Amino acid sequence: MPPESSAADPVESAEPGKPDTSEGPSPLRLRIGVLFILLWWFPFWAFAAPITKELAGLSHPPSVAAVTTAIVVVQTLIGLLGFWVAGTEVKTIVKETHRKRDALKAIWAIFLHGHVPDPEPATPGPETAPPTQE
Repeated sequence: MPPESSAADPVESAEPGKPDTSEGPSPLRLRIGVLFILLWWFPFWAFAAPITKELAGLSHPPSVAAVTTAIVVVQTLIGLLGFWVAGTEVKTIVKETHRKRDALKAIWAIFLHGHVPDPEPATPGPETAPPTQE
């Protein structure tokens, strides 16, 4: 009788012969998340009065309060999306970082350069070279 499958059993998502697509954190997603957070932070609501003035020619022009509310709602949704996208990438980076104190350095490096630079291998210098026996 075959063993019963449960929800706890891992399910292979990748087909045999196909490369695994989970290569680590995506710099593009991190950057898009940060961009969305910055768009959420920028005070677009200040443009509500000029936008309302431009829409005054419509048959039912919106009020400044309605335009401000619409801007704030859209901005909040964009900000939440940004926190979700960037937060998912940051969580991945923190989990992959060997020492948690290096996580911020890794996040910054991925954000700026697109990858975490490999640590420089220590080359033995005259003060660290093993003593030679002659």
